[in-house]
Amino acid sequence: MNIEYSASAWHPSQSRRFMMAGDETDLPMIQLMLSALPERAHGQVFIEYRPEQTTPVALHAPTRVSVHWLPTIEEHHGEVLAQAIDLWRSEFLTAPDFDDPGEFQVWIGCASCPIVAELNRTIASQAQPL
Repeated sequence: MNIEYSASAWHPSQSRRFMMAGDETDLPMIQLMLSALPERAHGQVFIEYRPEQTTPVALHAPTRVSVHWLPTIEEHHGEVLAQAIDLWRSEFLTAPDFDDPGEFQVWIGCASCPIVAELNRTIASQAQPL
């Protein structure tokens, strides 16, 4: 599994399943990476936003890539996104048939959120070979 922090490191042709997560400040990066996905891609995109600052917009994504806009408030910045990432991790990275970390390519933004950074470390440790 690849966990990337910059769009220049994003290589969508190397995987077929994707997860992207970030907040509204990551939206330009997410849009850029979505535009690079092949039409055969499967995946989820989670975007945490503050309704008083940002209005969700339609993003162009392959048919099997779902985009989820997650409203939050300033005092809880990162918490809703962390919950979505953790639920994704629980579903996809702990499944009994999960045996190929290379199947997924993951990009997680929201760099200023400590709770999201902790999940980055958890996901990275699950993808390490034993």
